[in-house]
Amino acid sequence: MVETNNRVLFKRHYPELDLVRAVAITIVMFAHFGERFVTPPGFLTKLIAWGWNGVGLFFVLSGFLIGGQILEEARSGEFSLKKFYFKRLLRIFPAYYFSLVVLGLLFFTGLSDGNIADTDSVSVFFKDFFLHLVYLQNYFVSVLQRDLYWSLAVEEQFYILAPLLLVFLAGRSWRLTGLWVAFLIAAGLAVRHLVYGPDIDWMYGVRLPFHTRFDSLLFGVLSAYLFIKYFKFFGAGEDGASKARPLVLALLLAGAVAGIGCIFLYGAHSGGYFNTCWQFTVGGLGFSSLILFLIFARAGRFIYPKKFFSTVAGYSYTMYLYHYILVVPVVKAMKGIVTVSSHAEFIVLFVIYFLIVLAVSAMLNRVVERPFMNYRKKVLSKWTEGR
Repeated sequence: MVETNNRVLFKRHYPELDLVRAVAITIVMFAHFGERFVTPPGFLTKLIAWGWNGVGLFFVLSGFLIGGQILEEARSGEFSLKKFYFKRLLRIFPAYYFSLVVLGLLFFTGLSDGNIADTDSVSVFFKDFFLHLVYLQNYFVSVLQRDLYWSLAVEEQFYILAPLLLVFLAGRSWRLTGLWVAFLIAAGLAVRHLVYGPDIDWMYGVRLPFHTRFDSLLFGVLSAYLFIKYFKFFGAGEDGASKARPLVLALLLAGAVAGIGCIFLYGAHSGGYFNTCWQFTVGGLGFSSLILFLIFARAGRFIYPKKFFSTVAGYSYTMYLYHYILVVPVVKAMKGIVTVSSHAEFIVLFVIYFLIVLAVSAMLNRVVERPFMNYRKKVLSKWTEGR
């Protein structure tokens, strides 16, 4: 097996990852939209109930992209903690904090899911607001967008710890880095076995905390490590691929189908041994296999229309922030006009909702996020020139 000396794998654009990101946000939106309707029993009902796993797909994808960038730069000696944290800060914080302000205003006016009347006092609201400001909402009961923003806390906690861990591992031994990451994935599985019990609060004891979910992100990191290490062996876009490539692709596809299929059929948003201990491990294996399969199979050749998936992927963070806020007024308006009596009608309404969220996100991205991203670009350019 040949290691590649190519150090820019994670600076390339992969349409396959645009597809994955677009599918992930669509699944999450589908679940949050669907839970507000009574739909006829069938496949769509099961898909709505399963849709919360879209967050798990986001976790694995984030681990793949961020972990891959860190590993690639650390291996070449080009990684900078200063640049990494600066880039993450301007990418995540402005849009997130602006959405919290919007959510707070809606919360006080009763236009969001929650309402200040649901709390004992105004101080409870501001306590929850502070928890969101410092990304600790996944460890405390919150009345403010608990069912969505907890995942951002998990990712932010990962962004803080991942560079320190991965730079340390890659600096000690590149060849052993993958084994250490695999060991930590096993440790995540062990943690869930330790917390498992009949009296566990599944939501706050298993689904939300970082210490029970970090292995989902590490599945993405491990996939990124394999992608870098065996790039030429797999022949992703390269000549001279190994003759074993078809077999490897078949195994990756089998892993993706088995892992995702298993959590679709047997997983659930509730307690129990499988759901507590194994569900996220099996899902992480399936999602990471899917990502590697799509890239190594060069599935981007068959994605159409590429521009649409690229657009949705580009706005996916903004859509994630606002789709749950927008679902309240949109569904209320829809229920005042139509009654859902079939899956086809539900799909049409979801498409309308999706396009509304996409349009609003495009506008907010331009107004809120783009100025900070342009500023980030200028600062990074100056740092590069000053080297």
